[in-house]
Amino acid sequence: MTIIRCLDLNLYANKLRTAGFEDAQVETLIELAQESQPKDIVTVETLNARLALNEAKSAEHFKDLYKQLWLMGIGIVTLTVTLTKLIP
Repeated sequence: MTIIRCLDLNLYANKLRTAGFEDAQVETLIELAQESQPKDIVTVETLNARLALNEAKSAEHFKDLYKQLWLMGIGIVTLTVTLTKLIP
């Protein structure tokens, strides 16, 4: 899991200027730092959308399992009734 830290560009620029970098160099380094930041940061909206999708899938799976359970129950009842009639 990657921990994403927010880059304080103003502080970064001030430290570079204090270290003796020129404004053009500072701007270039800030641009490079911005480009190196990950672009696929997960937001709350993304997580909520993914959670809703997973809940929908879970509900669909539960529905299918419930249907299979009913079919198995009907099969067991049918088999029991048939066997009780065949075996006195």
